[in-house]
Amino acid sequence: MIPMDTTMETPITALTNMTNDTPIIPSPNYPENYQNGPFKLKRNEFGLLENVDYKFTPDGFVDWRAMINPKFLYPNKGWFERAGKEVPTSIEGLEDHQLLCKLGGYKELARLRGYTGVNYKLEYLPNGVSAICNIYWESNYETNGRTVLFESIANSTSENCGPMCDLFKETQAENRAFVRCVRNFLNINIVGDDETSKGKIVPTEEQDNAPNAYDPNYTLEQHAKKKYKNWAEFRNFLIQSKYKKSEEKVWNGYADIPVTDCRKLIEILTA
Repeated sequence: MIPMDTTMETPITALTNMTNDTPIIPSPNYPENYQNGPFKLKRNEFGLLENVDYKFTPDGFVDWRAMINPKFLYPNKGWFERAGKEVPTSIEGLEDHQLLCKLGGYKELARLRGYTGVNYKLEYLPNGVSAICNIYWESNYETNGRTVLFESIANSTSENCGPMCDLFKETQAENRAFVRCVRNFLNINIVGDDETSKGKIVPTEEQDNAPNAYDPNYTLEQHAKKKYKNWAEFRNFLIQSKYKKSEEKVWNGYADIPVTDCRKLIEILTA
């Protein structure tokens, strides 16, 4: 299991807009103002916060889409422009695909759902960064009382982030992966603002001639070069380790390695 060595640093805030404002009488052992702090975050036997008015689907699951605070939603300008329609000034009556949600909305929703840790794994590409976000979700009645590990991947490149990518490429990739992980796990179809392209820049000659960053053979070659000087050394490693026993002897370069083997070898090199 991946160690939970990275946690969200967002401070816990009172969910005042989603509570039923039912007063909770604090224990005599605690100050009275605890009813506005720790007591609002108590969870019941179903894994739900006691002081929150949840919405549910006809199937009995929490309607996490309905739990998004409307203050984080706004019209998806890009969608309306592509459709040749005027951008509305209100979200009233808009479908999910016509909306965007700010990062704060998914952060708040994640705290409401409950999690124990968040991990990120970064992969550097020739034109940006790819990030995998793992979230350890707390158990509740929807998961039959089991803690669930869920992950999603996203990237931040010069093609989908524009000039700002070079300054904040890691941050953008992590935010995108986090948003995607939250909304995919909670079955929400509203795209996060961080997931949308912030503009496309004209690629430089170097970028235009760069190998495909998503090609498994290219990715394997980049990892192998970190440990071995050339292809001959890497092939000797394969032969000595008896990987696939004989097939590696007929591989004359990284391009000859099947995709399935590329992925297995990448795992070995990055373990």
